[in-house]
Amino acid sequence: LFLANYLSGFLGFLIPYLVMLGISLLLVVATGFIGVLNAGTVLSGILLNILFFLFIYSVAVLAANLCGNLVVSILGSGVLLGIVPALASLVLYFITRCYQTFFGSLYGLQNLITYGSPVSIFLMHGEDRPMGGLCIFLCCLAPVLLVLAAFFLYRKRPSEAAGHAMAFRWARPVVKYPIVLVIT
Repeated sequence: LFLANYLSGFLGFLIPYLVMLGISLLLVVATGFIGVLNAGTVLSGILLNILFFLFIYSVAVLAANLCGNLVVSILGSGVLLGIVPALASLVLYFITRCYQTFFGSLYGLQNLITYGSPVSIFLMHGEDRPMGGLCIFLCCLAPVLLVLAAFFLYRKRPSEAAGHAMAFRWARPVVKYPIVLVIT
């Protein structure tokens, strides 16, 4: 049941996406701009869009299995997608603002901001800043690990947790304290 739901959600994106790409390609051919396009760039862009959808979708599925209802699942997806860059940005802000004599490398914090979420990775990379092989490999591996974690939670999730905000008691402080830290 888990795999069927996961695949139906993914195919619910993939099929319309490919249909719209086909229509876009027909429009490009009809207008005569097909010679301007670089096939390799177009194909890599399509594959990266599919990869990052899969990555973000897997985070949302994990959040849905952690949470007890739809509204909290949507908010939980936002938290899982944005909490690492938000915390790193907050620490970076306070270091640069409050410690004027700070001397050290901020490279680790900047990497957390850039690579701490699939959304930030997707937004930070493009034509002018291509992704390296390791980054692509990790972006391929992460959805697999996230789906395995979501499947594990799906198997362990108690059925009576459907009405609660969080389905697992241990997850409450893990989600609650970083959110409170960022918001306050």
